[in-house]
Amino acid sequence: MIPRVLASIGLLSFAFFATFASLSSAQVEPIELVIGVRADAAPFSFARNAGPRFNPPGTGPLFDKGYDGYVVQVCDVVLEALMAERSGITVRVVRVTAKTRFAALGEAEPKAEQIDILCDPATITKDRVKNHYTSVPVYLSGITFAYQDPFPGGELCASLIGAVAETTTETRGMSLILDSGKWPRYRAQIAEALAAPRQINDTPPAIPSDVDSSDGVCRRPVILWANDHDALARNFCDKHVLYYVGDVEIIRSKLKFLNENGACPFVIDNTTYTDERYALFARIPSDAGKASVVLRFFSILAEKVYTDKEQASSILIESYGRVFKDYRPSRRLQAFYWSLTGDTGVSE
Repeated sequence: MIPRVLASIGLLSFAFFATFASLSSAQVEPIELVIGVRADAAPFSFARNAGPRFNPPGTGPLFDKGYDGYVVQVCDVVLEALMAERSGITVRVVRVTAKTRFAALGEAEPKAEQIDILCDPATITKDRVKNHYTSVPVYLSGITFAYQDPFPGGELCASLIGAVAETTTETRGMSLILDSGKWPRYRAQIAEALAAPRQINDTPPAIPSDVDSSDGVCRRPVILWANDHDALARNFCDKHVLYYVGDVEIIRSKLKFLNENGACPFVIDNTTYTDERYALFARIPSDAGKASVVLRFFSILAEKVYTDKEQASSILIESYGRVFKDYRPSRRLQAFYWSLTGDTGVSE
């Protein structure tokens, strides 16, 4: 279903682009593109002052404003090409969270500062495709979980699960992990917590042991819903959360960064329980001039995804090589890249 919807959106986008393609650079009014990025979603979209460093250094308007990552680099390459092609385009960067990102695209409450294009690890879903311009897929991830090494023993007072709210981990990831047979000891508790109204709580209770001294009862929620991965990773490393659930690359990046001095030893489960196909999403603008620029952004992206004789490699393969140079792409990711670019991303 989703591939057919994406194909329809793509045809619609190119039809709109054809309508506006006759505008010359001289005719285009000055246009500000507002780009939404994340601070916490390394290695895809994050603030450079609180995340890993990649070589070679990045370039582009998002990198220059202090952001980096696989998705950020893809967006920067396209933005640079767009700005070179058309005069009068400027870029403003707005930091969003998992909770505010689609509201910023004009989707729903809570109202946030409006953005035109979202450059973060956002999974393709039917509702998101229905309500926004959607790019070709740019990455394939999967939801999994991490746990402490060694796993805490005894009567530790901690949340069983930690996850970032307003993500596909919440809507389907945890349910699929439960359905696989994982966490049998806690299955009933987790299922009940998933069905209950969700409250976001990034910070532990004030009592250091998290236990009410009057009755010895643990006051930690079964599921700790966090606003962002920074808060969630800190809770995990401080042993306030037993299982950290999320997209595998984000978990690995966050915990590896916090474990540089051996302060947070961890193990990541060897199975991914979902297929998370990332894409870039854009607001559907009412202004014809901005619509033409947004659609041209997606057109340039599609051109740079595909490999041909004039282009040495896909923008996706180049970004992977810079950001994930220490990791060989999985067989699933190789197949994903090959289906889009004709290249697996692996040097034979």
